[in-house]
Amino acid sequence: MALVVDLLGRATAKIHCASDEDSEQDLVDFQVEEAIAATLQGRRREFTDWIVDFGMEYARTVRDDHALFVEAFREGRIGVDAT
Repeated sequence: MALVVDLLGRATAKIHCASDEDSEQDLVDFQVEEAIAATLQGRRREFTDWIVDFGMEYARTVRDDHALFVEAFREGRIGVDAT
């Protein structure tokens, strides 16, 4: 699991770097933050509602996933033991 977290962290950092105008990368030729702000112009309430709905659904998913993880951990199906 540590290897997966390490690799995901590296991928996230690389993507962030490639999308920043201060970066020497040339994959994205505009400032992402400005593009997002322009897209949201006049639609902030709609976006806020969408984010709240997404967050609530995601919270339900996380609770369900956590319950499944705890069950699997307690049954020894994760591959590590409690210390």
